[in-house]
Amino acid sequence: MQGWRITKQKYSDTAFNGEGANLKGGRWNSQDVQMVYASSTLSLATLEILARYGRISSFLKSYVAIPFNFDKELFLELEKKDLPNDWKSNPPSTSTQLIGDYWAKQQTSVILGVPSSTVPVENNFLINPAHPDFKKIEILKPEQINFDSRLFSCSGLT
Repeated sequence: MQGWRITKQKYSDTAFNGEGANLKGGRWNSQDVQMVYASSTLSLATLEILARYGRISSFLKSYVAIPFNFDKELFLELEKKDLPNDWKSNPPSTSTQLIGDYWAKQQTSVILGVPSSTVPVENNFLINPAHPDFKKIEILKPEQINFDSRLFSCSGLT
């Protein structure tokens, strides 16, 4: 299986340490819980970045996409039917943070597939960098990503 993580180029060496989510928390983790957020496709990763940051004209040159590969046995998927009703809320709900916190603590898998709140029929990947199998993920070379400027002009973000 393959996934993608987009990050600022200056953070590419530490993109999989979970420190950003650890400091601020996120939809699927509380503050002080290390987690890496990624997506199942590069296009979904792009949409997630667009949804998260809003005005992003600085994205045009300063970001990299980092592909990674992993075996299916490292992966567990949450079904939408098993999620609380508020799983897509903005700001994120405590209920989804507790789900992610529990998963990270229990270490049932190194990667958890969760529906994207941006495109619910596609998956984002949560990665637990503290899991013993983390080293089995093959993190590939970062690739410069050049976002199409039409993404910004059509949405009024420029």
